[in-house]
Amino acid sequence: MTEQTIQHLFRDSEVMRTAELEAAGLYRVKIAQAVNAGFLEKVGRGLYQRPESAISQNHSIVLAAKKSPKAVMCLLTALRLHNLGTQMPHEVWLSLPKSNWTPNYEHIPVRIVWMSGKALYWGIETHNIEGVQVKIYSAAKTIADCFKFRNQIGLDVVIEALKQVREEKRCSIDQIMEAARVCRVGKVITPYLEAMV
Repeated sequence: MTEQTIQHLFRDSEVMRTAELEAAGLYRVKIAQAVNAGFLEKVGRGLYQRPESAISQNHSIVLAAKKSPKAVMCLLTALRLHNLGTQMPHEVWLSLPKSNWTPNYEHIPVRIVWMSGKALYWGIETHNIEGVQVKIYSAAKTIADCFKFRNQIGLDVVIEALKQVREEKRCSIDQIMEAARVCRVGKVITPYLEAMV
């Protein structure tokens, strides 16, 4: 096991799961050897990175996405990734299917929002963060979700994000209303949109 082998495996991604390393031919004994040699660093159960990895302020989001590939970043985390509002959440907000088991996120501070049906799968975008494909809801879907979960995140946060989306023309009223219908908050969001027109 050489450092060059590890660098080659991690050329496209800063974080890899055990299953991905095994698929590349690096089995558990070799993974343990690489950790002991200092070529790999274990950053969570089943998650590895190179010790010199270039990590960003979104590293906990990357770790959560790797830990649970079905997860979609939502609410305060989605607002942050879209650069909407002034919130800097200390937890990674993600949505999972209601029937899904809860992964052990260990040292990753996570807030899970359970969703189902069209509200879970509608409006998903994929962003590349640290070489990892991270699912995130679109700006319009994020605004609708924020209205749906306004009691958890605060109405002032929702209004701030809605104003910014409208001022910067990030999405149209039609897109916001379509997302609101999917999230079943059309009647709630309409007065706020009318007040901004």
